[in-house]
Amino acid sequence: MTTAETVSLGHIVDDSGGVIQTGPFGSQLHASDYRVEGTPIIMPVNMGDNVINERGIARVGNRDARRLAKHRLQAGDIVFSRRGDVGRRAIVKPEQDGWLCGTGCLAVKLGKRRAGVNPDYIALYVGSKAAQTWLADNAVGGTMPNLNTSILSALPILLPERAIQDAVVDALQTTYQQEDALRRLISKKKNLQRGVMQELLTGRRRLPGFKSAWRSGALADVAEVDPETLSPATTAPTVDIDYIALEDVSRGALLGSRRYRFGMAPSRARRKLAAQDVLFGTVRPNLQSHTIYRGGLLVPVASTGFAVIRSRRGISDPEFLGHWVMSGLVLAQVERIIAGSNYPAISSADVRRLGIEYPDIVEQRAIGRVLSDGSEEIASLERRLESTRAIKTGMMQELLTGRTRLPVEVAS
Repeated sequence: MTTAETVSLGHIVDDSGGVIQTGPFGSQLHASDYRVEGTPIIMPVNMGDNVINERGIARVGNRDARRLAKHRLQAGDIVFSRRGDVGRRAIVKPEQDGWLCGTGCLAVKLGKRRAGVNPDYIALYVGSKAAQTWLADNAVGGTMPNLNTSILSALPILLPERAIQDAVVDALQTTYQQEDALRRLISKKKNLQRGVMQELLTGRRRLPGFKSAWRSGALADVAEVDPETLSPATTAPTVDIDYIALEDVSRGALLGSRRYRFGMAPSRARRKLAAQDVLFGTVRPNLQSHTIYRGGLLVPVASTGFAVIRSRRGISDPEFLGHWVMSGLVLAQVERIIAGSNYPAISSADVRRLGIEYPDIVEQRAIGRVLSDGSEEIASLERRLESTRAIKTGMMQELLTGRTRLPVEVAS
C-alpha cells in the first residue's frame, strides 16, 4: 500500500485473522466473583485516553479466569467501552498481557496476519476527531449510547502503509508520554500539597521562627461573612455587574464570570465582592466550590449560593483562610452538617460557626505564602498539561487525517 486507504475496522481485523468480540455479560460475571488478588478484569471505568488504569481494578481468582478464558487479552488488543462514553478505548500493553476483557466492554483482537497493521496506530486513530464523531453518530440508544460488534466493525479507519503508521505512532506516543509524565507529577504535587496543608493548618508542623500558641474559635471570630449585599432598592437596574455563579468556581479556581445589567441579572446576584474575599460554595459544599477572589472585575458580584468570607485586618490573612476552606479540616465539618440531608447545603450561619484553629497574623501570612506558592506550582504544571494536550490534539488531527504526511524514510 503506497497511499492511505479508508477501510473498515472489521476488514482490518478479518484480514489479520482476528476477531471483534463482546466482553462477558452480567450473568457470566458477578460482583461476588471479585477477589482482592487475582487476574485483573478491565471495565470501562478503568480506561483513560488510550491507557488502562490499574488502580482500583477488579480481579477474579484462577477458577473464574479459566472460565472466562475466551475474554483473555493479549498485548496489542484494543478494549472499547460498550456503553455510555463509546469513544473510550485503550490498548493492552505487554505488562497487561493475560488480563481479561470485562463487562461493558468490547475487545478488538488482531490476528497473526497483522504485518501491515500497527495496533498502536489503530488505537490512536480511534482517538481522532473523525473516529470519535463517527462512533458517537452511529451508536444506538437514546438515553445511553451503545456499541456492538457490528457497529464497531464498520468504523472507518484511514490506514497508510506500515512505515507511515509506525512513524505516526512514534511521533504521537512522545506527546502521550509527556502528558502522562505531567499528569503523574501533578498528582504527586497535589498529594504533597494536601499533606503540607494538613500539617501547617493544624500547627502540627511549624515554620522556622514561630513558637507562639495557636487559638481556637469560630470563623466569625476572625472574619466577616457576607459583609456586603446588593439590593434592588439601592442599586440602579442599569448598573453593569460581573456575576460569578456557582458553576464558575471549582476547587480553588475561578473559571469565569458573566457581564449583566443588574436589572437583567439572575435574582441570586447579591453578594458584593472585594479583592481577597474568599468565596465559599454553600450548595453541595462537599464539592468544594471555593476560591479566593483576587480582583480584576469591574463590579464583582457573587451568587447567594456562596458565603463571602472577608478577613479582619490584623486578625486573619485571606491567603490562610483561602487554603483553610479547601482543607480536610473544613470538609469534615461540612460533611457532618449535611449528613442525612436530602438537599446538601449549608447556610451562612453554618459557615460563621465553623471551627478554626489559627496562629497570629504573621504566622498566618507565612503559612499562606507557602501554600500559595505550592498551589501556583501546581497551576503552572496544569497549564503545561493543557498546552501538551492541545499540541497532542493538533498533531493527531494533522497526522491521523493524512493532512500532514510523514516521509517513509523517517520511519525507516
